[in-house]
Amino acid sequence: MKKLLVFVLTICLLLCLTACTQPPVPESVPAEPPIPEDEIQETPEEKISENPGFLWIETNAEVFLPYDHWVWSDSYEEDGSGLCADGEPISTENYRDFVNFVDDLPCVTYADDFVIFLDENVTGSSFTVYAMNHSELMQGSNFSKLQELPAGEYIVEIPIKVRWDYVEAADAYNSSGYECWFRLIMPE
Repeated sequence: MKKLLVFVLTICLLLCLTACTQPPVPESVPAEPPIPEDEIQETPEEKISENPGFLWIETNAEVFLPYDHWVWSDSYEEDGSGLCADGEPISTENYRDFVNFVDDLPCVTYADDFVIFLDENVTGSSFTVYAMNHSELMQGSNFSKLQELPAGEYIVEIPIKVRWDYVEAADAYNSSGYECWFRLIMPE
């Protein structure tokens, strides 16, 4: 509910401020490398309706939705004018807030059938693994590297980009960026 409220308030802010903005200045944005196809499976239509998240994980015959934290949005009007809004990423450096945050994350136990699904309008190409003491352990784009982690508990972040509708005058999609977080248990 909190995520929905933040999203609705952001859209309201974007719509209110759009009249005060100028058309966006085109900039070169590097293309995101795709996650290897052997690691992301096509999303069957029935899974989309069953799992309304942007990203979900299936393992041990269970489905897990990570915590989606909004970070930014780009919104464009039909005339091409646009507005960008930035949130605040979750910081591993603010120990007190991070400890409280970690306790609420969904917990996923890794198994050989570990699969990450992305909704059809979502792209994601990397992940970061943190130790429970908040130190960064691994970054990558190949999710099979997770199986190399020793037995223990970890925190995983997957940044994603959600594309909404295409605005022809802006030659861009309305889009938002999220951080998807979960705890990962690597069994012995």
